[in-house]
Amino acid sequence: MQTISLYQRDIFIKELDSKSGDYFEVKGRPCCALIMQLFIHEHQFDRNIFVRCDKKDRLYSTSNLLTPQSRTNEDSLIK
Repeated sequence: MQTISLYQRDIFIKELDSKSGDYFEVKGRPCCALIMQLFIHEHQFDRNIFVRCDKKDRLYSTSNLLTPQSRTNEDSLIK
């Protein structure tokens, strides 16, 4: 049997409200979709690394990520 390390990280995604100009926290599946889009767009992970988000805004990976990390998309609407 092979042992594989699995790392867990809490993730927070904030989206800019166009009316108020304030950021609000995105939760659940939309949060997971946004974080994965940011990581994939930036080529954060190699193809052989397992990455998954759950419904409670946690990211699981076989790669140890540097924490904390802050990412902002190109138009600064999501951070």
